[in-house]
Amino acid sequence: MNLSRRVQSILAVDFGTATTRSSLIDLVDGQYRLVASASTRTTLRDVTIGWAWTIAQIENITQLELTDHQGVLIISDGGGTGIDALVITSSAVRPLTAVVLGLMPNVSIRSARRALSGTYVNVVANLSIADQRDLSAQINTILKANPDLIFVSGGIDGGNEKGVMELVQVAALATKLAPEDEQPIVIFAGNEALTEKVQASFADIPDRLLIANNVRPDLMHEEVGNARLQLTRAFGDYISQQASGFESLQGQSVTPTAQGVSNVVRWLAEVEPDERAVIHLDIGSATSTLVVGMSDNISANIFSELGIGHSLASAVERFNIERLFSRLPFPFTEVALRDYVYNKSLNPDVIPMTPHDLYIEQAIAYEIAQIVKEETLSVVSPKMREAINTPAKIILAGAVLTEGLHHGLMAMQGLDLLSPEGIVELYSDPSVIVPLMGAFAYIEPTATVQVLENQALLNLGTAYCIEGSTRMGRTALKIKLKVDDRVIEHELAMGDIWAAPITIGKQVEVDIRAKRGVTIGGKRRIRQKVVAGLAGIIFDARGRNLAAIPLAQRNERYAAWWQGVTNGQVAYQ
Repeated sequence: MNLSRRVQSILAVDFGTATTRSSLIDLVDGQYRLVASASTRTTLRDVTIGWAWTIAQIENITQLELTDHQGVLIISDGGGTGIDALVITSSAVRPLTAVVLGLMPNVSIRSARRALSGTYVNVVANLSIADQRDLSAQINTILKANPDLIFVSGGIDGGNEKGVMELVQVAALATKLAPEDEQPIVIFAGNEALTEKVQASFADIPDRLLIANNVRPDLMHEEVGNARLQLTRAFGDYISQQASGFESLQGQSVTPTAQGVSNVVRWLAEVEPDERAVIHLDIGSATSTLVVGMSDNISANIFSELGIGHSLASAVERFNIERLFSRLPFPFTEVALRDYVYNKSLNPDVIPMTPHDLYIEQAIAYEIAQIVKEETLSVVSPKMREAINTPAKIILAGAVLTEGLHHGLMAMQGLDLLSPEGIVELYSDPSVIVPLMGAFAYIEPTATVQVLENQALLNLGTAYCIEGSTRMGRTALKIKLKVDDRVIEHELAMGDIWAAPITIGKQVEVDIRAKRGVTIGGKRRIRQKVVAGLAGIIFDARGRNLAAIPLAQRNERYAAWWQGVTNGQVAYQ
């Protein structure tokens, strides 16, 4: 792409395991905005088929000419046709298998794994200079792992050379001994003073080596950005071999979807006051991800084979079946669950057509989210663990969370999955714009910021979630809302949820008084101005640690909750 002049039009494409989505972003009145989106089922045998269909739909919507008569994208010359830039993300393949080599487990290897965290990678082995095995044993470990990627780090800039070069030699020999069609990509992200020596070690296989900036230039600083750029190149090379059609996408590199998400979450967290967390939860067909950003810290957690479509048959083996059943308002059996799972894995893009099926799908999504959250909490720092429970923003992604539901029900589902406390802003990303803009940030950061600021994400609304409890059924919150020239007053009982039906974009003065035993963000009185979202403004007094509702009472309670967040409207479509 010619980027010598300012980028005006951007075509952004995400290939998921189940769905391919394309979005056109253009300059409108000097600001980058999302202009049109289209989606279709991913055609894994040749991804360009689904890709071409979505582009044709965008051309039909916008009446713009983006491709020539052969279906090839037109690169704009400023004449009003074609595009200026193309960005592609994907999660539509199995994770790369990786081996990490580093000097010290708690320094260089930790930084290497952090660099890998935004990519679909399964690290199967770590080797360091502390490894007491001889050279042949170390090489055999790598060969037995049959990795797609070897990541070498270690040595601050100008520091240790001998130990780092020993690791490089292990990586080089293992790569050369592998069958030619199975040779891994090697990324070197260590002591930059060794760049020429590292290149010499791979002189006879230079196409298998990528050089990145040192992920640990000194003991006090970690820099993983450039390493992630090289990982994007490695991922693009890998993905072109795994799914047909990627190699023909006009030479464009492919960014891992989770890496694009990480870039955006990192930026949102950096501009968030009070070091509160930003959470992005994506429950996909084959893979689920939870990315958490707080200040300058990012935790990207990818769960392969834990999805609600293609991988559901294997994911169910990890489920807490009793917990899943406790979410259903009707009796259910494990045999019935496995029948549903089998049919869903065969037809992953089929959406629920009845309340019965919707309840089952939401219960499965809840169980996946609990596994994702529990495993993430087990590996992050205590500070981030606390921040995950009291986030500033939650962004929901994946068809099960963003499509076919009333916006109030969508908001309630997000609150159920992550159980936040305090005041949290809820967003939905049905167009998968977050990873696409995160990938494009490498080229034009301004576009990323402006698209997100210009409402590319759907604002579901601000949610006020209680901490503590009072007796069930008693008033927990007294709510007073001023919007334009009218006042809305509402008393919310313990155990209930309510979405105030206020038009999106309206500024509202919120005044909340919490009863004894109940707080919001540690306060019993909240007064602030907020802007209503698609679900209005949400008040959740169900508590985060409510005991499981007895089966006989669930129909009544769930019906009350649905009524509270939809105001009697159709909850799904």
